[in-house]
Amino acid sequence: SDIYAGGDLFFQTKKRDGNALFNIEIGSDGTSRTELKADLKYLTFSYLTLSNRAGLKQEYFEESHYNWYNDFGNYFVTDLKIEPYYKSKKVYATAFYQLQTYKNYVYYDTLYDSFAPVQDKGTRIANYYGGQIQVKLKKWKFGEYLQVASLEDIKFIAVPRIYSQTNLDYNFRVKWLPALKTNLGVDAIYFSKYSPLAYRSDLQSFVAQYGFEEEGYLKLDAYVNFRYKTVQVSLKGINLLQGLISEGYYPTEGYFGKKRGFELGIKWRFFR
Repeated sequence: SDIYAGGDLFFQTKKRDGNALFNIEIGSDGTSRTELKADLKYLTFSYLTLSNRAGLKQEYFEESHYNWYNDFGNYFVTDLKIEPYYKSKKVYATAFYQLQTYKNYVYYDTLYDSFAPVQDKGTRIANYYGGQIQVKLKKWKFGEYLQVASLEDIKFIAVPRIYSQTNLDYNFRVKWLPALKTNLGVDAIYFSKYSPLAYRSDLQSFVAQYGFEEEGYLKLDAYVNFRYKTVQVSLKGINLLQGLISEGYYPTEGYFGKKRGFELGIKWRFFR
């Protein structure tokens, strides 16, 4: 007895064109999902509401065996994102604001290492601010993405307060070998302190921790590519700053990130 409804709308005027879509799902068990997206000229908008049953369960010992129960009520999530943008042949730039609310959310209690499911009381609010810019010139390409999060002590989101991703790329040709195309660049990713994920083999899933934070880190990669006709040779240095600023980083507790190293790749296309 589930109900599904949706639609798409496309429109075009002399000054503006765009599209919008919506989806509504209602389940017989009290679950629901409503989604609305719109893309206007220089502005995108999305709104999502979700009511779902908790997928986490608690283990209880009964007589000589274990049983799994789930007596949690439905949780509610809303997500609102507004993102104006500008686009031209050389520049693409956006700025965004995202608001998320969580009500009666269920998560694993990791503070005392019990990992028991707990249903949060009340409503939690998460705010995200940021944007990105991409610039393409004749020989240079530059990209930057920045996100700042305000999480109001939410215990079940493994998101750093500041996240930044930068790319700088330069391409050129050697004068005495014009058929050789060369490009070199760097990729940098920065994480501030954040509550990391931990893998639980008994749960067979990753769960967000709280009461514990990983140190922030900066990961820097550099690469150079050579392409001659249909053959491309690539050399990439990974995590070049390891040991210079900090000993390393852990994207997940107990799972160390890639150490400093180098990768060599060769690609040969049979057809252009």
